[in-house]
Amino acid sequence: MRPNFQGMTVTKKTSISEALAKRRDDIQSQWAGELKSSISTSAKGRLTSAEAAGQAKQFLDLLHPALQTLQLDDINGSEWSDVRAFLDELSKRQVVAGFSSDETAMFIFSLKRSLFDALKQEFSGDAIQLTDSIWQATVLLDKLGLHTIKSYQRTREDVISRQQLELLELSTPVVKIWEGILALPMIGTLDSAAVALTAYSRMEDRAQALAAGFQEHLVKPLDPQLLIATVASLCSRRKA
Repeated sequence: MRPNFQGMTVTKKTSISEALAKRRDDIQSQWAGELKSSISTSAKGRLTSAEAAGQAKQFLDLLHPALQTLQLDDINGSEWSDVRAFLDELSKRQVVAGFSSDETAMFIFSLKRSLFDALKQEFSGDAIQLTDSIWQATVLLDKLGLHTIKSYQRTREDVISRQQLELLELSTPVVKIWEGILALPMIGTLDSAAVALTAYSRMEDRAQALAAGFQEHLVKPLDPQLLIATVASLCSRRKA
């Protein structure tokens, strides 16, 4: 059975699924070694070998059920939802840890070698089946790698946007005292009423502001009339 370039051909059970089921330990061990090697050269303490091995195990745990559904053409289907969710969360953690998009995508692409080796061992006596299997695996991992990169980019853009909003919140000078310690001047007396003015409008954002000691929580863009009414209300409360 040769590859169908309009979509991946599958048998009753995909050859990739068969190889993963029979040679799971070998695939996971070799892949963990590939990840460990990449960590030693680029991660610089941001990810331990144990953490990488755990991620590899979790991914393979999710990959096998998805492969058994035989839906290899479209990873956007419900059959692949758990795999996509894992990669989205992985990308988010990588962004926060300071990894590049290339380093993040290598989590998927580094699986190719160990999976191809397993396929070679599984179908060494059937050249056509081996060719078909490697083609299936290549297309699938490329799709998953591309999804990972897109997820990384979306998360990175969200982080940048949030940081820009947070910078807008800093209306007073900031002085660096020590590494990781910033001093922000306080305006007014300690018993002053305070209004939190923020770009975040969720109920939990309001709750956090009130818990932090603010008397009111307002959201940007600010309605001047609402601000006047809020200040008047606070003043009347303090006089009462």
